[in-house]
Amino acid sequence: MTVATPPTTGSDNRPAFATVQVGTGPDDLGDVTVPVRSVAVEDHDRLTDEAKVVFDDPTGVLAHASFEGLVVRLTMGRRMQHAALFEGVVVSAQVLAGPDGQRIELTARDYSHRLAQIPFDPKTWNTGEPLSALLRRLVTEHDTGITVGTIEPVDDTAPDARSAGRYVATSIWDFILKQAQSQGCLAFVELTDKMKCEFSFRSIASIAETEPVGTLRYCRVGSDLVSFTYERISSGALPVRSASTVDPDTGKLVDQAAAPTPPRAPLAAPQTGRAPTMPDGMRAAITALTGKAAVAQAQLTTPAERVVGKAAGTAQDAKNRVSVDPTRIVGMSGRGKAVGNVLLRAKAMLRITGLAPWAEGSWYLTKVNHVYTRDLVGDHQDSSYFTHITATR
Repeated sequence: MTVATPPTTGSDNRPAFATVQVGTGPDDLGDVTVPVRSVAVEDHDRLTDEAKVVFDDPTGVLAHASFEGLVVRLTMGRRMQHAALFEGVVVSAQVLAGPDGQRIELTARDYSHRLAQIPFDPKTWNTGEPLSALLRRLVTEHDTGITVGTIEPVDDTAPDARSAGRYVATSIWDFILKQAQSQGCLAFVELTDKMKCEFSFRSIASIAETEPVGTLRYCRVGSDLVSFTYERISSGALPVRSASTVDPDTGKLVDQAAAPTPPRAPLAAPQTGRAPTMPDGMRAAITALTGKAAVAQAQLTTPAERVVGKAAGTAQDAKNRVSVDPTRIVGMSGRGKAVGNVLLRAKAMLRITGLAPWAEGSWYLTKVNHVYTRDLVGDHQDSSYFTHITATR
């Protein structure tokens, strides 16, 4: 499936738009879109999602209003493709007074923020129920507006069967995040197409195995992917795949490890003839040290201890990284800007084409920023919507 996005040229007949609703709860929301100047939603795979809304306030009425604690729901997109991207609670409001007038900026966070305000009771460890049941109870027993989605822990044994001392938590959300980190999972709250804020607890490995949500193609003119900067970070790649390449026929990664090189030959002893005045004792010490360095170098480069192409790391390190984060197996990082698209979400896979052959393929979206702006150009309003992505593979 290709992500459907309009061209970036001025011929687009589907202008960008954003809708902002604010109220005391999800069932009591009113439209306050008219004075909106900009909307930015940050969807992160490991942090609480956050949104910022800026209103024009030329009369100063909004500056006297109280917004903290209210619920806000944000919808963005275009006429043929739009969706509600965020629902959360307002945590702060500030007045922005500048040469072009006064504005109000609201900052909101998803409902996991409410769980972060509830202290965690250590007695919860004594329930004896599986972790999945415990998580379900912790999320739903308080009136936070969160419903239960997919809860699939790697280890679903009762928490009191393990060492409780390792999981000292200050809040319910802190406890959940520490459980997720210890199991190589992601815990997050996300607004679904059914207008429900669902809590999910899933392993990173299962997310990395999902099909890409779509395809973005880069080309110099009229592409969905306006720009993309990518680089290889060798320290982030798994040693067993540091020699991976792309099959030109199938486009898939070739994961076969390269054959290890033989150990390096011992370094030659220093040519003492160039220093005829060097004392015999110093010459003997240098020769001894050189021999020890050669032995140490040969041990470091044996196939059992080191993989070709890596300056450090052992086989056990590779296993640990595989179990913790399989979304960085190639060791690449990228940041880009795309035409606004509501289908792009963090914690999802995305196929990117049009790049160098060794960089094309599936990328994992670690962070997605949806940004809508409205400006006065001449005598008419002009709006824009772009999606900024941060990805790894």
